[in-house]
Amino acid sequence: MRKSKNKNGKNKPLLRKVYDNFVANIRSLNIFVKHLSPEALKQDQAKLRSITSYFENIFKRAGINLKELRNESEGLADIKVSAMQKRKIVGGLTKYMIPRATIPYTGILFNSSLVTLISYLDYLISDLFHFYYYSYPNSLSTKEQSIMLNELVSCRDIQEAINLVISKEIEKIMYQGLEEKIRYLEKTLKIDCGSQFVKWNIINEAVERRNLIVHNNSIINKRYKKIIDSSIFNKNKKKPKIGQKIYVGEKYFKKVFGECFLAGIILLQNCWRKWKADEMGDADSYLIDTIFDLLCEEEWPLAEKIGLYAKNCVKVKTASNLILRVNYCQALKWQNKNAELETELRQFDLSAMSPEFLLAIAALKSDAHSFYLHLRDAISVKRISKDDLMLWPLFRELRKEKNFRRRVGAAYASVSRATQKHRKK
Repeated sequence: MRKSKNKNGKNKPLLRKVYDNFVANIRSLNIFVKHLSPEALKQDQAKLRSITSYFENIFKRAGINLKELRNESEGLADIKVSAMQKRKIVGGLTKYMIPRATIPYTGILFNSSLVTLISYLDYLISDLFHFYYYSYPNSLSTKEQSIMLNELVSCRDIQEAINLVISKEIEKIMYQGLEEKIRYLEKTLKIDCGSQFVKWNIINEAVERRNLIVHNNSIINKRYKKIIDSSIFNKNKKKPKIGQKIYVGEKYFKKVFGECFLAGIILLQNCWRKWKADEMGDADSYLIDTIFDLLCEEEWPLAEKIGLYAKNCVKVKTASNLILRVNYCQALKWQNKNAELETELRQFDLSAMSPEFLLAIAALKSDAHSFYLHLRDAISVKRISKDDLMLWPLFRELRKEKNFRRRVGAAYASVSRATQKHRKK
């Protein structure tokens, strides 16, 4: 579910722009990776086939069938090759050019995407610092700050001097590592960074991995080993060693992407609610839209995590709270977490609900009878549109029913006739 859109976009608060920029950046990156990764994999597979075919042909000229040997044995280490066959293999390798083994396209894609992802999170943290200090410059009045005389003289007025002090403070913070930035948010600005929801150790490792990619050709160094939390690695796998190359695969990227998205939304929401309490309604709407969009994209686990944060940590208005709870339940439902879903559904007070929420509860319970029972009432009070019924993920299960469109259409027609008849009276 989602709220009705406010069409008045004028006087947009700055925190909205920060929120919009972060979500647009990180979503566009996700779409880019999703669309490009199958093509990158396709190109890698084609390159592998080309290299495999090359060696098969070289060995075939020497009278060795690699395909048959692969089918007959577990490996190729025990192949017996005569002196004549060896000469033919070496001759073939010399005569025919070996296909160039380039860096896998998937590796390039996920490496560069990780660098971009970490940059977007860094942009967000910087934007939050800028918003805070430009909104509340007096908070720096007790901080010691050194300014060169020539810098002070070059300032045209007091405001420019204040801006200089702010820039220096933010620059000092942003040159520090992620852990120091988060500590600054928590200790200095008193912002809850959502440590009970966000696995900051995973993000911190990703930041260091990004540094290796950019500055050290992906080769593990002492700094990486010293900073990262080794507990994030799978216990069944060998831990990375100094001098080894470290890679970014699809599974790893998805994990880090989810943590960065979650971290960004929680930081934005907590900062917004603390610094601009009078804009609580806007913060509610953005939180609802964020979870709704994730549901539309079938990002169920991420929608569940943000829904859990909204349920446990955010004070919202009653109507917003109901929508957030319904959306959280959807995330549980589409992951088949039926026990948790039943627990949540039992907590709803149906006696005080308006028709569109009764409709939502019926959909969550897969109760088609109750859904159609409340449908006309929801249409009558104009709380839900036909497009909502046809597009919202909330009704995706009911839409699979054979007569869903016909019955919804009939309900709208019935309400329309009743409305016209009432007007004539």
